[in-house]
Amino acid sequence: MFEITNSANVRCHAGSPRSGLSRRWLGRERLHLRFTQPISTAMHFVLAGVQPPNPALVPAQQGNSRGTTRSTSPVAIIRGAWGSMWARGPRQAWYRSMGQYQMTRALVVLSLTVFAAGCTTLSNKGPHTGEAEQEQVNGHDPWEGFNRTIYRFNDEVDRLVIKPLAKGYRRVTPRPVRRSVGNFFRNLLEPTTIVNDLLQGKPLQAISDSGRFLLNSTLGIVGLFDVAAKVGVERNQEDFGQTFAVWGVPSGPYVVLPFLGPSNVRDAFGLLPYYYFTDPRLALDDRQARVALVAIDVIDFRSQLLGATRLLDMQLDPYLFSRESYRQKRLDLIYDGEPPLDEPTL
Repeated sequence: MFEITNSANVRCHAGSPRSGLSRRWLGRERLHLRFTQPISTAMHFVLAGVQPPNPALVPAQQGNSRGTTRSTSPVAIIRGAWGSMWARGPRQAWYRSMGQYQMTRALVVLSLTVFAAGCTTLSNKGPHTGEAEQEQVNGHDPWEGFNRTIYRFNDEVDRLVIKPLAKGYRRVTPRPVRRSVGNFFRNLLEPTTIVNDLLQGKPLQAISDSGRFLLNSTLGIVGLFDVAAKVGVERNQEDFGQTFAVWGVPSGPYVVLPFLGPSNVRDAFGLLPYYYFTDPRLALDDRQARVALVAIDVIDFRSQLLGATRLLDMQLDPYLFSRESYRQKRLDLIYDGEPPLDEPTL
């Protein structure tokens, strides 16, 4: 047991097994710590099991012959040791100059940073994991902090605005009407699919998709009814992001776009030619009509995903689930439903 009696003395009870160590390190002399000794001194305080005296508290403790016992947990002991060494009281000058203090603190912070980085690297990378495999495991998500912020923002917008509108739309709109609305907006994507069929070197698929677009736009009444599916013409889904992938453009980091959701750098750039060239809604001169179509499209599409929302809410980390689901979907689209077994990077 150790007791603090004054500003510089620590008294040992007789028979203490650490009395010799305490007298050697916690005697009446001042503890003049040198530049290279802060860590070792803190460890000796821990081994001694005593909180070192804090010079800032010395005046308040004078006059108390017995003092108070300051033995605490190791964490508190280390914290007190470092607090005492960094304090610059009038009776105990632990450092001779501010330059030594600044240099010591910088070295300690640098050492802890390097140690933590090394531990993180060792914990994330196995002995046989290369850079390509590790990048693939991380999901190409170096901007995860930023992406999670945008993900939370999108989730709040969805929870407060879009999801309630989608629920109301689904509640008041009959299923056949919702099906026709979905068919109409999917038919608007056919020109983009046809253009990307040609850009990817798929002439037969381009002919099939062109015939599908003509059938649904005429016999299907501007796409309200999927006549082509009834005659066996299946729908394909192609976009400029997939075309860039076929051309060998790397996917780049994963990114969550405000209001638009999961994407990557390649697919984000693929949205530009779609919105500026192949979106049929651009043909409308009335701006209010374009905005109305976009709003109905968003609400209708969100109503189709209400069931998937329950699955997302059951996940421990919805962000990771959303990211990996997007990655698998894009991989399937790029390889036309037949991705290789080794799952190459996108």
